[in-house]
Amino acid sequence: MPATITEKEKPIQLYSEEVQEIIDARSNWIIRNGIFCFFIIIALIVIASFFIRYPDIITAPIRIVGINTPKLLTAHAEGKLLQLRVQNDQVVDSNQVLAVIESTTNVEEALQLEQWIGTIEKEVLNDHLEIIQQHPVPILTELGQLQPAYQNFRKVVAETLESFNNGYYQTKKGALLKDLLLITEMNHSILRQKTILEQEDSLQRVEYKANESLAKEKVVAPLELNKEKGLLLNREQSLEQLTNTILNNVTLDLNKKKEILDLQKSISDIKQSFQSGLMTLKSNLESWKMQYLITAPEKGKVQFVAFIQVNQLIKNGQELLYVIPDQPSYFGEVAAPQQNFGKVKKQQQVIITLSSYPNNEFGSINGVIDYIPAVPYRDSAFLIRVNLPNGLTTTHHTRLSFKNNLSGEAKIITEERTLAEQFFAGFLNL
Repeated sequence: MPATITEKEKPIQLYSEEVQEIIDARSNWIIRNGIFCFFIIIALIVIASFFIRYPDIITAPIRIVGINTPKLLTAHAEGKLLQLRVQNDQVVDSNQVLAVIESTTNVEEALQLEQWIGTIEKEVLNDHLEIIQQHPVPILTELGQLQPAYQNFRKVVAETLESFNNGYYQTKKGALLKDLLLITEMNHSILRQKTILEQEDSLQRVEYKANESLAKEKVVAPLELNKEKGLLLNREQSLEQLTNTILNNVTLDLNKKKEILDLQKSISDIKQSFQSGLMTLKSNLESWKMQYLITAPEKGKVQFVAFIQVNQLIKNGQELLYVIPDQPSYFGEVAAPQQNFGKVKKQQQVIITLSSYPNNEFGSINGVIDYIPAVPYRDSAFLIRVNLPNGLTTTHHTRLSFKNNLSGEAKIITEERTLAEQFFAGFLNL
């Protein structure tokens, strides 16, 4: 007969069916091998620390400086704004008149005079004063405060014109040269006469000596001898007069040459006076322009500081507008502290974030160290120059607008070391 299991031999039920089901279920792979995976991950992290590099960074304040920054133009006189010749954001050329402050001088005549000076200045400084015959002085009557200087200059111009051909000084010089030529010809004629008289005197003396010998022998009467002696004395007197005439002509010749030298000096003084007068007039004109004209220092775009209009009262020193160059360039000045300064080297990368432009919105600016001083600048800080290869264009490809005193933070990447090197370096330091 089959054996039967008694109640005592049945297994004892210690757990509920739900617990028993959990106990009997096979564990997941991650649970069975979790510890092994954990150690594998730790090993990978340790291995990766030998390859992943992390830069050493020195943080310091930085200030952006412009090389060709926007030029601020201010008024140098007080008065009404007579003319406003530009509009906001208009592109202007160098030396272009942008605005005019009211004065007693007619602006158009002043600019016409400036243009005339610019036309002849180079030739005049090279002593080619004849240029004023080709470009005569313009007749201007409304120069106001410049009129006295202009009238004085016109007098100098009139004297200068007299030093040219067909002028008073050149005509007088020509007359003096003709006088010199006549004196020279007279001298040549007198010298020829003197030569003839000297030859006649020499022959007369020979004849007189012969007659004197005959008179001693009573062959020639003493009266005849006296007549010949009188003729000899007359000839000597004529020679003496010719000599005096030659000396007078030499004196006259020297005087004429002295007059020519004085005349040439006068002409030279007139030319120098003309050059000096031209520069004085130009200086007065420049002073007037600086005071009453607002001109562009270079080519660029105009931006008004504030709203201005014609007939508005302008105060001395009032800021009027900016002229922004086409391609301004900038660099950074980093005040690096002495801590870790020995790690800083040329050509190291610099990451710049500006306070006015948040990094998360505008991005950062890349720079390169260009100059490192040997001595500290102020408060033991070293003033490092940083070039900005991309200007003010950020890593987000945003071109920032330059403002005076832009400042921020510079992060100098001194050295890139692995995580393991940094960890062990810190461990060794401990």
